[in-house]
Amino acid sequence: MSWLDWLRRKSPQVAASDDAPTHRVAPPTAEALDLAVDALLARGQEQAAIELLRNRAVERGTFDAVRTMRLAELLCGRLEHAAAHPFLERLVRAPAQRQRALVLLAEAAERAGDIERACRTWERVLAYDVDQPSARAAVERLGPPRAATAIPDLAPAALGRRYRLLGELGRGASGTVYRAEDTVVQREVALKLLHANARGAGGTTAARLRAWQEARISATLRHPGAAVIFDLDEERQLIVMELCGGGSLRDRLLYGPLAPPDALRALAQLADVLAAAHALGIVHGDVKPANLLLRHTDPGIIDDDVVLCDFGVARLSDDSAPAIEQRATRGTLVYMAPEQRLGTLSPASDVYAAGVVAIELLGGHEALGTAVGDRAALLRGELCHDATLPAHVRAAVARAPELQALLASLLAREPALRPHAAEVAARARDLVI
Repeated sequence: MSWLDWLRRKSPQVAASDDAPTHRVAPPTAEALDLAVDALLARGQEQAAIELLRNRAVERGTFDAVRTMRLAELLCGRLEHAAAHPFLERLVRAPAQRQRALVLLAEAAERAGDIERACRTWERVLAYDVDQPSARAAVERLGPPRAATAIPDLAPAALGRRYRLLGELGRGASGTVYRAEDTVVQREVALKLLHANARGAGGTTAARLRAWQEARISATLRHPGAAVIFDLDEERQLIVMELCGGGSLRDRLLYGPLAPPDALRALAQLADVLAAAHALGIVHGDVKPANLLLRHTDPGIIDDDVVLCDFGVARLSDDSAPAIEQRATRGTLVYMAPEQRLGTLSPASDVYAAGVVAIELLGGHEALGTAVGDRAALLRGELCHDATLPAHVRAAVARAPELQALLASLLAREPALRPHAAEVAARARDLVI
């Protein structure tokens, strides 16, 4: 459902109006673009084909992974790896293009003489496909990786006989998350292995403690909108979780904004799980699209699908005050409420972050992250977002006062003026109906 269709359904005045917002001239379809590029290449006009694909790749509000990959391959074929690099980095976040993008990045690093980076990138390829021929040949040619990476974690001793790794899903400060098979119950799971340097003592203990705190808080929160924890094995330093095969909402936004009903459904689901967490005294502290996973693999399905994860910054109500202060500044700056940037973390901080997420879902990109340039003022809590939407949806939202009022309330500067998460969920659902 488009913005205009949604507005007409919500407002009879808009439905009857002759000055209802109109769509921009639609870009060429993917099929028409492919035909045009093929025709240019057949005539030897490779540069013109590249420019056509480049325009598609940088088009605001959308991300065409297939044509962006074609652009990157053409650039790499011309040995213009530097020009291809930003497109390849973006393609690494698109599940269907990730492996090919990594191969091209590894080849570019080799060509540039950065052997350490090449080894690390080829290793990431092997993490997705242990039999990838180019990666295996490269590892044998270049020698072992120069940096501590995931290969030691693949040892059966770290997993026991129950789990078999199938590929890498991502890595963070404390560990690497893999797609794995639980051979006992025959289901796929997400398995987090702590990095070797996070298992030891001394300065690395904090990362290990945060990982276990995250797992225990997630296990405490039994809710459909929270990832299920299946197993905690402190001896082997692994955490086994529900596998959400649809990637994150951040990945989904690469394909453009969500239709208003889908964005509101996602907001309602997020608010539901936040309400359940707040009822248990849990404040997440780092709500953002990258921490919202999708259970389904179809990017068009957002119904009962959003799962909140990564409670590494979360706190419990019985935490000591100093611990709260330390965690309050460990979120992601763009999503932090003004009071959180100053060291105060509360349920209202999560509601503010949900408001920033809602605007990004409606806008299709980091609409607010680029709107505030003074990082120092943000950290001092002097600036806050004002519910301003990207230009291409601002006019439509102006005709939806209830939605505008909801967004403004979520982003209120004063925590006491923001609604509770349960109220947010109810208001979002009312707007969908």
